[in-house]
Amino acid sequence: MLYILDEGKVSVSECDTFTSENLAYFFYGRPAFRRVYEDPEDWQLPISLIFESTCVSAVTRIFPFDSGAFDRGIYPKYLTELGREEFEISSVPNALDLLIDVFFGGDAEYMSHTPRTEEQIRARRRLDVKHACVKALCKQNFERKSDDRAAAIEVQTSNDVLLQENLIGAIVPRPYFDDADVKSCFKQLGIDVKHYDLYPLKSEHYVAEIYSLTVELYKKLGRLE
Repeated sequence: MLYILDEGKVSVSECDTFTSENLAYFFYGRPAFRRVYEDPEDWQLPISLIFESTCVSAVTRIFPFDSGAFDRGIYPKYLTELGREEFEISSVPNALDLLIDVFFGGDAEYMSHTPRTEEQIRARRRLDVKHACVKALCKQNFERKSDDRAAAIEVQTSNDVLLQENLIGAIVPRPYFDDADVKSCFKQLGIDVKHYDLYPLKSEHYVAEIYSLTVELYKKLGRLE
């Protein structure tokens, strides 16, 4: 995060999934990305930077899941055998709103990972053999073998994203929240910052609190009912 603050932007970098491309990745609405550490140092603790939904000026790809996990074969075969590109929908008008409406019904349900069943979707939209991807995603959304990245919307861009006017909030661990230089950067950006305290826990154990703080921040900003 310190590098991002110093640079004033999220910079694209060489991608190991879409090789030969320089990309930046975002999860839409959810603080889903993370790495797991058994005994994390301060710099290994999860941090969530929250951007305006319009921060990506040029979308390269949109997937309804973590494309890297798909590429590594982490998801079930009934999903991966359909082919990754079958799920890329950046060319579909209002793709983000459509995904949330079809599979969750609303932003609150998307945030809490309360997906619609296939029967609920079928009641609103005609599903047949041509909708294998929709049916596979319905099933995947109820799987508990993968973490929440399996049902988080991924947005890719080949452009750097500036913090100024795009960053609207941050969730950081207490040491960063208390640091004078970090606090000064956030103050200059004029954003809402929330923090979580530290305990002798694995990094994964902070995820629920980060979700709660994210929802609290969205409500304060009027972005979530």
